[in-house]
Amino acid sequence: MNQGTRLFKTLGCLVAAMTGTSALLGWIDPSPPIPASMPSFDVVLHEARALVSEDFGESDSEWGDVEIVAGPVTRRATSFLAATSERADYHYRVDLDGHPYRARNWPGTAGAGVPPSAARIQVARRGPREPMSRAQWIGVQALVAALNEVTGSSSLAVRLGESWARIYGFDPQIPLDMNPLDNTSG
Repeated sequence: MNQGTRLFKTLGCLVAAMTGTSALLGWIDPSPPIPASMPSFDVVLHEARALVSEDFGESDSEWGDVEIVAGPVTRRATSFLAATSERADYHYRVDLDGHPYRARNWPGTAGAGVPPSAARIQVARRGPREPMSRAQWIGVQALVAALNEVTGSSSLAVRLGESWARIYGFDPQIPLDMNPLDNTSG
C-alpha cells in the first residue's frame, strides 16, 4: 500500500468517526434553540413612536380604532424589492420577535379592505392556532400607545381580527381593555 492511499484511508476513517460522534452527541443531548432576547417595552415604544410619527397624515388622524389581524411569517423585504406594486392590507406589522414595522405600501381608503377609520396592525403568526408571544404583545401595546399619542386620543378602541379572536375566545366586535403596560417592574 502506498503512502497516499494510506493517508486517504486514515482521513476517511477520521471523518467518519467525527461525523458519527457528532450525530450521536446531537441525538443524546440536542441543544435547545437560542431564543431571541425579548425587547423591553421602552425600546419597542421608541421604535413604534418613530414609525408612527414618520408618515402620519391628515386622514390618519381620524383613526378611531385599531384592528389586530394575523399574518404570515415573512422575512423583512430587502431594499432592492422596495418598488413593488402590491398594496398591503395593514398599516403596521409586528414580527415574531416583537419588533414593529411600517407597511411599505400604505393602504388607501378605497379597495385595500381597511376601513378608513381603523389602523390595522398585522401580527406574524407561526401556525393557525398559535397565540401571540409575549414579545409580540409588547410590540402591539407599544404601537397602540404610539398611535394614542399621535392621534391625541386617550385610548383608541382595539379589536382583534377574526383569527386572533377565535384563538383567544373573544368577540371581534367588542373592544379589548388595553391598559398601558406597567414597565416599572424589572
